[in-house]
Amino acid sequence: MSWNNQLIKGEASSARAIAESEGVSERYIGRIFRLAWLAPDIVRVIRADEAPETLTLARIQKGYPLSWAQQRTVLLGRQALITVPGFADWGLSAVVLLFRNR
Repeated sequence: MSWNNQLIKGEASSARAIAESEGVSERYIGRIFRLAWLAPDIVRVIRADEAPETLTLARIQKGYPLSWAQQRTVLLGRQALITVPGFADWGLSAVVLLFRNR
């Protein structure tokens, strides 16, 4: 089950509780949670290995706007909106894996 769902369903009381149960730092949990707010088309670009060289995990961890339109400008340097069928099925772990493999 995803960490976000654990929080929503009350199965975990906090990021700290998740960190303790997973054996990782609370800071790590926070960094991973930030990836959940990426625009779906940015996730698609990352999954397709089409991201610009400037779009790195380090860059994303520096922060980005919550607005998907602003994310596209800041992270991709464009405004294009790409439809992503089945995005909900990908899950956050896919994004994390992709960045680990870069």
